[in-house]
Amino acid sequence: MESKRVYIQKCPTCGRRMQVLVRYLGLTLTCPHCQGRFVAQDPSSIHGDVEDPSASSLSSVMQKLETNLQKSGILN
Repeated sequence: MESKRVYIQKCPTCGRRMQVLVRYLGLTLTCPHCQGRFVAQDPSSIHGDVEDPSASSLSSVMQKLETNLQKSGILN
């Protein structure tokens, strides 16, 4: 059985439903209709008690930033 390649996610800005490729999970996407930005999320993790995805995304970005600053010698 072939795994699902796309899923449906609503734009949090305009509410339009769109097909999102599974390979885009975790990435920030732009709605083609309203240009609203959102993070592609696993539909099964959107509901229920889960960590705020923006908090985990921010943490990940901050870790990458710190690593790059250390590599460049700006932050030691």
